[in-house]
Order: sequence, then C-alpha cells, then structure tokens
Amino acid sequence: MKKIPLMLILFFMTSSSFANCKINTRVTNNQSQYYQDNGQWKGTAVQLIEALLEEANCEPVYIEQPFQRGLESLKNGTIQLMSNLSITEARKEYMNFIGPHRDDTIILMVAEDSIYEINSLDDIKKLPGKIGMVRGGYYGEELKLKLKNDKDFSDKFHLVSKSKQLAPMFQRKRLSGYIIERYRTSHEANKSKNSTSVKEHSFIIFHDFVYFGLSKKSVPKDLLAKLQSAYEQARAKGKFKQVLEGYNK
Repeated sequence: MKKIPLMLILFFMTSSSFANCKINTRVTNNQSQYYQDNGQWKGTAVQLIEALLEEANCEPVYIEQPFQRGLESLKNGTIQLMSNLSITEARKEYMNFIGPHRDDTIILMVAEDSIYEINSLDDIKKLPGKIGMVRGGYYGEELKLKLKNDKDFSDKFHLVSKSKQLAPMFQRKRLSGYIIERYRTSHEANKSKNSTSVKEHSFIIFHDFVYFGLSKKSVPKDLLAKLQSAYEQARAKGKFKQVLEGYNK
C-alpha cells in the first residue's frame, strides 16, 4: 500500500478543518462603520472584516450587539471576532489581537464659528455647554483617568449609546461639542444638511491604532494562526488600505 506523505496529510487536514469556517462576528447599526442595505451588512468595519476573513477562506456570521455587550460576548465566547478595538490590559485577559487594521484618531467637533482655545483636556471644562460622547468607548488612558478622578470634568459630558446621535443633538444646540472618531465624521457630515456649522478642533483627544479582537475562549490556536496569516496576506495585498482609501474619497 502506497504511503501518503505526511505534509500532504497535514494539508488535507487543515483544508478540511477550514472548509466550513464560520466566524461569529459582532456588528451594530452604527453608520458608517456598520449598516444594513437590503439585508446586507455594509460599512467600513464590515469591509475590513471581510478583507481579513476572505484571505482565511472563512465566512462571517454577523450578530448585532451594542459595544459593551459585544465585549461580554467575546469574553464568554459567543462572539469570536470584533473589529475597531484598542489594546488594553483588561482586554488582553480574554482576547487575542490581530492588526492593526487602521488608525484611530479621536477628535473634538465644535461650532464652525467658535474660537475655543483648547490645549489640554482641562480646557474642555471651559466650554459653555455639555460635550457629547459615546458610552463605553475607549478614548485613551488620559481621558479615562480624567473622567474617573475629576468630577468637574466628568460632569461636562453627556453620554449617548450610538455616535449617530451626536450630530443631531449638536444641531439642536443640546451640545456645545462632541467627541468622535475622525473616520465617522465625513459620513455624518454628508448626511447632515447643516454640516457646515461644525468643524474639527485642532486639539487631538487621542490617537492610536485599532485591531481585530479574537475570543480566547472560542477561537482555538490553529484558527488564530490561520487568521494571523490571513491578516498578513491581506495587508501585503493592500486590501485594508484600499478599503480606507475608498471610504475617504
């Protein structure tokens, strides 16, 4: 009986194990990162996810959840993949990171005719009204500690559940400014008839890079290695760059 080479056996085993590869992936209705069009999930984050999984011959199974619940699901393993995550020590306990897949710049949007002098987080307390911010978002350790330890600073913020709530509240003059990811501003400006009344302040709240997060509980080591390899291949082909360049046109 003719022996089959070991490498060939390993190849078929690997191919078989990923032939029906499906990844439970968290999404949310939060344009322009995630949104549904005729029942199909689209958006920048969705395209980045699919660029990764396509290289791994895996298929996303989209599960809609808010951000905090998504993190809990990643921890217990019901969700296997989330995108747009900053690396923190707490998250390292229950997820592995692959990336980065894009930069993450958090900015302050204010009235176009305003002349606020803001050179530090402390200066935000001088603004006349409330500042909007998404509940549960990560905006860097400095802001996190400031919110925890400075009551006058934390009292300055109005928290919302989704970023799409911020611009309308600003237009209705319920906010004097709001904190948001730079990648989300162009889409929301295009949707708003009064978008010219808002501008990006020169003070940068936070700048970092964001990653794909993989559940340690439900993503085994062989699949993690497969996805890491897929990331390297997608990056070498310029897939992530193409998505972001298309988004910024």
